[in-house]
Amino acid sequence: MTPRLYWLSIFLTPVFWLGLASQADASYPASYNISVDQSAQSVTLLGKGDDSGKSTVISLPSRAKKIQGRKLRVAGVNYLGVLYQKKRGVYLRFYHPNGNKLAQRTVATRKGDQAFPAIRLDSVVISDRRMAKVTLIKQTSAGINKRFISKRYQVKPKKTGNKQLAVYKSKSEVITAPTFNGDNWLAMLNYYRKASGVTPVSEDVNLSADCQLHNSYMELNSELTHYETDDKPGYSEDGARAGISSVLTSWWSTEKRDAVSGWFVTLYHRLPLLDPAIDAPGFDDEFNRNAVSYYCLYFATYDTQLSGIDHEPIAFPFPGMTDVETSLTINESPDPLEPHLDEGAEWPTGPIITLQFYNGENVSSMSVSLIDSNGVNLTGYKQLPGDSDNPNNAVQGNAVSFIPKNPLNTNTLYTVRMTGDVDATSFNKTWSFTTGS
Repeated sequence: MTPRLYWLSIFLTPVFWLGLASQADASYPASYNISVDQSAQSVTLLGKGDDSGKSTVISLPSRAKKIQGRKLRVAGVNYLGVLYQKKRGVYLRFYHPNGNKLAQRTVATRKGDQAFPAIRLDSVVISDRRMAKVTLIKQTSAGINKRFISKRYQVKPKKTGNKQLAVYKSKSEVITAPTFNGDNWLAMLNYYRKASGVTPVSEDVNLSADCQLHNSYMELNSELTHYETDDKPGYSEDGARAGISSVLTSWWSTEKRDAVSGWFVTLYHRLPLLDPAIDAPGFDDEFNRNAVSYYCLYFATYDTQLSGIDHEPIAFPFPGMTDVETSLTINESPDPLEPHLDEGAEWPTGPIITLQFYNGENVSSMSVSLIDSNGVNLTGYKQLPGDSDNPNNAVQGNAVSFIPKNPLNTNTLYTVRMTGDVDATSFNKTWSFTTGS
């Protein structure tokens, strides 16, 4: 039985500032919002409440990028952590809200053509200890997203110098597929994200509970739908909100990880799963009396600072991926082949190839080549973002997609080349993947 997948609708209320608790002071804003200016390499603390009108501007080194600021509240003081990348390193700084730099740590460095496609800073509390948590992906010179690095720094303002950011826990591991476990949906999701150069997420159990409500609604009414009607069994406001902001599917499998893998072979359901800015999602599955499982993956909020960072283009199948499916027939709604019906497009095809760009970038042109191990350039169906003639343009996002016209050969290396103009600048990217048996 082929999985039935429906498109999601996401309604978000943007939050442009991170609010911090009030704390009176005459010279600097102890209560403030954080504003990051990537182009000016600066972080500004804008006073609010009783501190309205006060501000602190923190200037970072020139050419600093992927800048993020987070509150690190300790002993009633709203200290600030700032993460950024420059040249060959990723750095974490610790500031007093008056702008004084208290400590700096080198999180990671790179050599040659290695890269850090994604870095992330979070403020967390572990065992009643305030931590600055840094996660990042390290890419090899060949463009393979090879290692996942996670470091936690305990904030200790009473210490001096760099001891104020004490390394609490550090790990660096090779990115590999998780061991098989039908329930490990989150491990599967994060594997695809990390291998694609995107930092992982954690589960929000409250959103999972809302997903469960919507799945119960669908199970009781035997229908796969994003929308709930208040006069039908199982209706709830929380479940209804979950339905319209989720990716959904229903099929015969009871393995949660299969649902995640199923979304990743699609086009329009794959794209939101690889968004660098998504916060902790919720997940639930529901098995009904007709031997059909309903699956729900719920995204309620996005991190606005990460949304403002110009991320590296995200390729899928990811560079170096193996066991890629050769033949694809899906019932995704909307249909990825709909823009190409006048070209005679029909299932089965080869696997869907995507390259996601930062939402602020203008992809004005792009040529796509898919070349097999014999040097043959394969035909297929290309779609660019922003095409008003595309009936699915609203869900295409800022992604270039390419669907091979015919199924691919087994156990074969394929190379993707994309060349074009992005923000009026020449762009090119080449990567490879290998099909399965």
